[in-house]
Amino acid sequence: MARKKSVSVYENLNRTDFNHSMKYKVGAYLRLSKEDAVSGVSASIDNQGRIIETYLHDNPLEFELVQTYTDDGFTGVTDDRANFQRMIEDCMSKKINCVIVKDGSRFARNYADCEYYAEEFFKIHHIRFICLDNPRVDSMKDPSSVSGMQFHFTNYFNEYFVKQTSEKILQTFDDKRKRGEFIGSFAPFGYKKDPNNKHHLLVDDEAAQIVRKIFDLFVNKSYSVRQICALFNDKGIPTMLQYMRANGQNIVPNIVPKVYTWNYH
Repeated sequence: MARKKSVSVYENLNRTDFNHSMKYKVGAYLRLSKEDAVSGVSASIDNQGRIIETYLHDNPLEFELVQTYTDDGFTGVTDDRANFQRMIEDCMSKKINCVIVKDGSRFARNYADCEYYAEEFFKIHHIRFICLDNPRVDSMKDPSSVSGMQFHFTNYFNEYFVKQTSEKILQTFDDKRKRGEFIGSFAPFGYKKDPNNKHHLLVDDEAAQIVRKIFDLFVNKSYSVRQICALFNDKGIPTMLQYMRANGQNIVPNIVPKVYTWNYH
């Protein structure tokens, strides 16, 4: 979510706001998007965690790790990330007073968001902000690093990078479609992925029987959708989700319905 930067909000804050006699209560933030994984960015969650862990280990008298926040599979172009928002809430509640990330691109790939949090929000709430590389930023030891040209330029580049990556990925997918290759995560009900070529579909004979039965009832016997659902529920025919999960395809992770039933949708 883009925000307009208001420099005057924090210009008059005293730098001594960041001076603490006690250890900083650290929130470590880790993020990896699907685009990062596809583009081959060397920024795995484990790698980010190890880099931050090493930094904390090397500075035991200065920091205490309170919480690690991980958004795995979430884009950085928006701040609408569950654990990112949880971290922000913990900043406001004073649970943590220091945020550490491997680099700015892990924190955000949206220029406006990165500038807002780094230069306004953290300053207002007296949060120390540290990027360990690309570029190195420490809002307490070197306040100018947050407002410096390198940090601003890197934020612009991070936003540009994700746009370029998205365009390349879309072009790759479009090329695959034109070649007749399947690019979905899960095969449509009635099909299965070829074990020798994930972009090729094969008919799933067992599931296909259900699909053909639906077609026959609807087209040839003039059953309504609701009538087909009632018939299948009465006969105990497994639903699509039930069948896919039974065959190892967890199409909706962490969501398990109380009752599996065929319905209009």
